[in-house]
Amino acid sequence: MALLRSMFFFVLSGYVIAWSADKSNSSFVNTIISRVLRLAIPSAISKIMAAALFNLSISNVTASADLVNHWWIKNLLTYDKGVGWGSTLQEAAGTFFWSGQSVNNAVLWTMQRELVGSVAIYALFTMKTGLFRLVACVAVFYLTVIANFDPWYYICFLNGVLIYFARDIISILSPRVSTPLIVIGVFLGGKPFFPPPGESVYYWPYAASSYLGLSMYVWPLGATFLLAGSISSETFRLLLLKKPFVFLGRISFSLYLVHFPLMLVFMTNWFVKYGFWPASFLYMILMFVLAFAFTVFVDEPTVALCRRLRGRPRLASIAAAPGS
Repeated sequence: MALLRSMFFFVLSGYVIAWSADKSNSSFVNTIISRVLRLAIPSAISKIMAAALFNLSISNVTASADLVNHWWIKNLLTYDKGVGWGSTLQEAAGTFFWSGQSVNNAVLWTMQRELVGSVAIYALFTMKTGLFRLVACVAVFYLTVIANFDPWYYICFLNGVLIYFARDIISILSPRVSTPLIVIGVFLGGKPFFPPPGESVYYWPYAASSYLGLSMYVWPLGATFLLAGSISSETFRLLLLKKPFVFLGRISFSLYLVHFPLMLVFMTNWFVKYGFWPASFLYMILMFVLAFAFTVFVDEPTVALCRRLRGRPRLASIAAAPGS
């Protein structure tokens, strides 16, 4: 489900950025500068925070990897040795936008894709007619395929834009349609990364998508169905207006930025000492507390700065989204 989460984030981001671009009166240059700052400032601070935590030398990734024997955790053993401040400051200066990867906050590989995808959408909305925008969407995606430039990620942004174009139609779909869309989205998004056993329900979908060379496109398709189904569900829309979900939306970007270093530094330490459930409980509390503080002192001031730069009023309905 990890890839589904990332790709759903990209599809949702494409939808939100399309909404933002369509409503914006700011110049293209100001919009792009504010977008870079919107992503760069919180990401840079999260990288510095991650380096400080890793260099406390209290993580226990090695022992955790021995206990669970999982390949993903085994790839992270070097974090027990800390990280260099030189590479951290280079990344904080923005090199991760160019390299598409991060040493001390590995989940921030998404920021390069997010920046490229959002700039493309803002450029798209400089065109005045919907037909030109649609043709440009298809052309840009075709170019990413030809260039082999992670097209499965950028089709997520394209699908988010297409959902935005079709939002009025999607919003009036019958609830009998929205539920199957969500179920199909979850099923496709659950496709395993490695070949499943023959008795698995994913065996034939996995084999067919691999044979056709479309394996990496299954997760974007699942994320697209999931968002379309969610938008068309009145129950789901009303649920998102409840205070707990509004709060989660407010701190969601900060949760994403802080969860990885906290997991490797504190979760691994507590997992070895206390076991999985106590460690998970303590980790969740710490993650939400730090994410809230990060939102208040870093993320929201950054959003306010970018809003002033673009000269636009507060858009309360989606202000908490990273695409805003």
